[in-house]
Amino acid sequence: MMLVQVVIVMLSLLIPIGLSSAQESVTRALFNGSASVATASTTVLAAKVDRKYLFLQNTSDTVMHCRVDGGVAVVGSGIYLTALGGGIVYDNIVPDGAITCIHAGSGSKTIAFIQN
Repeated sequence: MMLVQVVIVMLSLLIPIGLSSAQESVTRALFNGSASVATASTTVLAAKVDRKYLFLQNTSDTVMHCRVDGGVAVVGSGIYLTALGGGIVYDNIVPDGAITCIHAGSGSKTIAFIQN
């Protein structure tokens, strides 16, 4: 009898559960993408007053410095994102200003983002 109960519990864990309408709206509202960042301050994302989530990830081989208040990004100040995967998540107190970034390498580098 106990084996049957364990199997039923295990099967119930495999059954997908639906999302609430609030969870579905948040899931559908996520927007991801990437932007090229230059050696001059570059706007990665425009200001968004109702932003509820922000994830930034440096996918390049060069350190990036970013600002989340719409100001001009400057090498050596602001949010430091390490090369090859450095990232930051805002999910509680989420900035609503434009996101600007810069790097001190050569050419353009890529930063990935997800926002809601």
